[in-house]
Amino acid sequence: MAIIGFISIAAGILGLGFELYRRSSRTEEQRETLGNIPHFVLGMSLVIIILGTGLVYMAYNPELLSNESVSAPAPAGQQVAEPNGQDKAPATGSSQAKDGQAATPSEEISITSYQLCMEYRANEALANTKYKDKILIVSGTINKIGKDYANKLYLSMDGFDAVSNTACFFDPAKVAELNKLRNGQTVTIKGTCSGMAGDVALQDCQIVSSAPVN
Repeated sequence: MAIIGFISIAAGILGLGFELYRRSSRTEEQRETLGNIPHFVLGMSLVIIILGTGLVYMAYNPELLSNESVSAPAPAGQQVAEPNGQDKAPATGSSQAKDGQAATPSEEISITSYQLCMEYRANEALANTKYKDKILIVSGTINKIGKDYANKLYLSMDGFDAVSNTACFFDPAKVAELNKLRNGQTVTIKGTCSGMAGDVALQDCQIVSSAPVN
C-alpha cells in the first residue's frame, strides 16, 4: 500500500508540475481555446497527491485498519493469554498485595559479632549492601555495658579485633535486663543494623538469649 501511495504522489506531482509548465508556455489565445481542461488536469493531479498521501499514512499506521487494536481488560481473577501462547495466572499467596500495598517480608540474618565486624572492616560498602537496614541476630561475648556520649544505653560485643566491636543500643526501659548481664558473658542480640561508625551499630535491640553467669 505504501508503494502505491508513493507512486500516486510522484505521479500527481509530475502531472501538476508538467501542467503548470505547459500552462505558463501557452499564449492567451490557446488558454481561451482550451477552456477548463487545464483546470481539470490540475485538479486531478492534486486529488492523486492527496489520495497517495492517505495511502502512505494508512500503510504506516495499520492500527487504523484494525478493529481490534484496543482490547478490553481481563476480568479480575481470569487468566491472561501471553503472546507465546502461555497463560499467566493471577498472583496468589504471600506475593499478593494486602490492603492495596505490596508485600514486604522482613528478613532476619543470623551472624556472629566477629564475622559481622570482619566483613565491615574488609569492605564497608559491600557489608552495607548485605546488612544495613536489615534485622540481624548477632551472637558474641560482652565486653562492655554502659552509656555512650549521647547517654544512650548500649551493650558492646567483641568483634574482629580490639577496635572493632558490635554496639547494640537499647531503649532506656530495658536497663533492668542489661543489669543482669556481665562482661565475658555470651549473648544473642536482635536489632536493626545502621552501619558502621567506629563500631558496627544495631538499633532498637532486644536480648534473645544469654549464657548463664559463671
